[in-house]
Amino acid sequence: MGESFGPDLVVSIIGAVFGSVLTVAIALVTYLVQRRRSEGQALQSLINEIHHRRALIDHGEPRTVPDAAESDDYRRCTSSVISIRDEIRRTRDAVRPGSLAP
Repeated sequence: MGESFGPDLVVSIIGAVFGSVLTVAIALVTYLVQRRRSEGQALQSLINEIHHRRALIDHGEPRTVPDAAESDDYRRCTSSVISIRDEIRRTRDAVRPGSLAP
């Protein structure tokens, strides 16, 4: 029994270290995959949000609208543009610089 104690201890330590390193590596890969997926979802959500905003639709040639600043439509469009700006800011905060998110 005493003869195998040293080799058994070495094998046990190597197994524990290898298992710990493997666990950390798997956790890191899982974290990176989830982070990339959440960044991609944030970008896709921003694209969808901007795509469906009426304030950004191309209506052809710009024209002057008398007293436009006093209309409800003007206020809604202004509010929509401000909302888009805030959404872009939130998305930019959610995505790392140099992200490889699709």
